[in-house]
Amino acid sequence: ETIIIIATLMASQGVLNVEYLYPAVVLGAVVGGNLGYGVGALGGRPLLLRAANLWRIKEHQLESVEAQFARHGNWAVFFGRFVMLLRVFAGPIAGILRMPWPRFFLFNLLGAAAWAALIIVLTYIFGENIRVLLHHVSLTVLVLLVIFAVVLGVRQWRRNQA
Repeated sequence: ETIIIIATLMASQGVLNVEYLYPAVVLGAVVGGNLGYGVGALGGRPLLLRAANLWRIKEHQLESVEAQFARHGNWAVFFGRFVMLLRVFAGPIAGILRMPWPRFFLFNLLGAAAWAALIIVLTYIFGENIRVLLHHVSLTVLVLLVIFAVVLGVRQWRRNQA
């Protein structure tokens, strides 16, 4: 995101052409998502089971996640673009859970196109101020994720103690 913001700021000053920037950002996001999907697809269920074992997630809980992803996977891939950590993990999760690749590709492409447009347009319009805004939003999301992880960790620890 930082490089995209810097490149967009440069485009707003005429140093780069924003018409070339947008397709490059979309292409990079789509390629990255597909690489993640490939890693997940190659690792498959054994990778998922190892990760679940590490986090002490039970088989029935995994099946519930798989069912949820089967129902909402399209939107998880699309909207995952807009969420810091989900942006990184949506592709591998889709690959691990065997989301059909054409469907993944479509929602990954649509999400990447919408995400890139939003980042570029906001940065182009708001210029320097967008960096400060995105920094605070990213920090807020990170703090919320840490709090969420701590709460889950405490719950799991208590469950293991019982």
